[in-house]
Amino acid sequence: MIVDSHVHIYGFPSFKDLGKYIQTMEDAISFRTRHPEVYKCNLTELPIDNSDDLVSDMDRNGVDFALVQARAGHVSNDLVASAVRRHPKRMVRASATIRKRADTTTIPARRARPRRSSSTVR
Repeated sequence: MIVDSHVHIYGFPSFKDLGKYIQTMEDAISFRTRHPEVYKCNLTELPIDNSDDLVSDMDRNGVDFALVQARAGHVSNDLVASAVRRHPKRMVRASATIRKRADTTTIPARRARPRRSSSTVR
């Protein structure tokens, strides 16, 4: 079984055809910094569901299962969960985004125990 463990689901209209920007892995890694004018669409455009295209790409490339997650921008965990519900045998939500609490209550952190030096460990 082949599992893709890092898939960002949902895209943006400006991301529909990135072939002219991304041709190598180095291009993909540096896309955000080399083409910020295109990348910033994730802040201005509404996301589009690309889960059916993802499953087609998985079939074409022999990938059995994907761990999917939201991408930066207006993609919520609810959107990711809805895509996973449509394709439960092919994908699962990989992580969750922590949302800022509405109140500003501070929860005190637990103090860590002091570390013992290696000479005191038995």
